[in-house]
Amino acid sequence: MIILLKNILSNTTEKDIEDFIQPAIKGSLLSKRGQIEHISILRQKDSSMEDFECHGLVTITPDSVAIKAINKLNKKRIKGKSVVVREYQTRRWHNDPRISREQLVEASKNKRKGDRRRRNLEIKKENEFKEKKAELQFTSEKAFYRKLDG
Repeated sequence: MIILLKNILSNTTEKDIEDFIQPAIKGSLLSKRGQIEHISILRQKDSSMEDFECHGLVTITPDSVAIKAINKLNKKRIKGKSVVVREYQTRRWHNDPRISREQLVEASKNKRKGDRRRRNLEIKKENEFKEKKAELQFTSEKAFYRKLDG
């Protein structure tokens, strides 16, 4: 099962997430021990704002341990910030009751290219995030302001 850590700090690393989750999935005498299969950090940039939203995606096996981890970790603090932990849901457009049969046929012809709800949202990869940070320069000509190259 994949669990989602919503709105983590942008400087959170995969090791921080692993250290946060590990105590919740360790086994005991009567309970099963879980295993972290994969950890990834999703950074989303809204172009209307110059800020990133960061979310953690963690794959935990077996599912019973993942559910126990969600219950234990929800609203706990990671690096000083309270985080919402929940199951990651994938959207299946063919089961969406808001879409009629005619719209389904049209949707299969024109696949969705972006998110419907937030038009200015971009997904940034880790190396693009670091490159953008390196491009910031500060200049001082009578006033202090920052200048982005590019």
